Amino acid sequence: MECGTEVATTEFRPSYRRAAFMQVSLALLGFVCSIIAWVAEGNWAWLLGGVLLVGVIPFTLVVIRSTNNQLLDPALDKKSEQARQLLLKWGRLHAVRTIMSLLSLAVFLYLIIQR
Repeated sequence: MECGTEVATTEFRPSYRRAAFMQVSLALLGFVCSIIAWVAEGNWAWLLGGVLLVGVIPFTLVVIRSTNNQLLDPALDKKSEQARQLLLKWGRLHAVRTIMSLLSLAVFLYLIIQR
């Protein structure tokens, strides 16, 4: 947002498309790996970390999707106050995903350190 609403809105579109594929792929891979670790070790915390990690997908689809769609709408005036408010809202919602991912990482690191 430091570069201004118009630039941030313009950059959102291509960044979103690249990031969406990467986020889903990595969350699913991490979840599968957590299930494997849970089955191998029997420690439920592996499953907890995996659920936190994969939880970003339904959170995105249910909570953030509407904001994403509005930001991706070609009719959105990139210089408008509406665009600025959408970007700020998206930032707050994205922070929730970041916290979920960091909690997952904390669980995984704890499990690794406890070995």
